[in-house]
Amino acid sequence: GMENTFIPPLENLAAQFRKLPGVGRKSSYRLAFAVLDFSEKDAKEFSDAILAAKQKITRCKICQNISDSENCKCKEEFKIL
Repeated sequence: GMENTFIPPLENLAAQFRKLPGVGRKSSYRLAFAVLDFSEKDAKEFSDAILAAKQKITRCKICQNISDSENCKCKEEFKIL
């Protein structure tokens, strides 16, 4: 069947999805095929969202909450400026 066909870009995409918690082999291919159905625009928005989250979201060194700004709200609460 089609599962036996080795298509490097598809295999790579499925392998990337398997890095996520709870995503096994079958789910990784289901997700990869879903992405193949995306428009070019939606695929770009999806990949851009992953990169933006990774680049812009950090963990506060004081309270360990996640934030998209260096000035986490805890600093105001603790009067640490």
